[in-house]
Amino acid sequence: MAKVTLHKDDDPAIEAAAKRARATFRYFWRELSWEYRRIVPGLDLAVFKVAFTDDEETPAEVMWVNEVDFDGYALQGRLLNQPNWLKSVKEGDRVKVPVKAITDWLYAMEGVAYGGFSVHAIRKKMGKKERQQHDDAWGFNFGNPDKVHLVPASFRQKTESKKKGLFGFGKGTEPEPLADEVLQSSDHPMAVNMAESLKEFAAKRPDAISEVGDNGLTMLHQMALAGSPIGIKALLECGVDVNAKSKKGHTGLDFAKSLGWKRAYALLAKQGGKHAGK
Repeated sequence: MAKVTLHKDDDPAIEAAAKRARATFRYFWRELSWEYRRIVPGLDLAVFKVAFTDDEETPAEVMWVNEVDFDGYALQGRLLNQPNWLKSVKEGDRVKVPVKAITDWLYAMEGVAYGGFSVHAIRKKMGKKERQQHDDAWGFNFGNPDKVHLVPASFRQKTESKKKGLFGFGKGTEPEPLADEVLQSSDHPMAVNMAESLKEFAAKRPDAISEVGDNGLTMLHQMALAGSPIGIKALLECGVDVNAKSKKGHTGLDFAKSLGWKRAYALLAKQGGKHAGK
């Protein structure tokens, strides 16, 4: 794992990377939410980056956090780096931050990295040899620094090449990253595969699909945060209350809106979903 990230606070490339990371956070959490449902882990790594400081006078250190959890309100995890000068936090500490505080996110699957906007911004300034050394140090293939991918190529509905190279496409080539409107048009593959089994589970345990878990959320809230229209539809067909509230008083519609899941939001609204307090 790379060490603590040091860069100029006013670097426009890093600032732009942080903005993109926050704008696309939903894809990071969607992948993690399904990872936690897998029997066999599918991710090599899942981390987010955030700036820490002791006080207003102490320079911030931007560090990575793993063992990630998200309750729809804040991110939690374990600090992966050892600070160079900060005293208020140390490697291994459990930390809690709002989503708006993150400066990057990254996950890796089958040796390929997704996200990592600030990492790519830094890689763009490297020569080919240095970039390869950087990637070797991480142990992942980041691909072209001008093409930041949010999801694996297998999520694409059509793959025409029979020769599989980086990101699962033609050998020696790398496809263009999918635009948000394209990514939002389809559900996560695991959501598609588990819809029927979810209904079977609901028939056996109707109480379980409506109860509030330890994180203060119901299954409907979790599906809303994961942007899963298929999962939401399956739960509603099983009789789940579309306006069930989380422990802190928010609905699935609130969560779908907070992460920008357009199709999930539209489905919940169509089925009578309302925002908390309305």
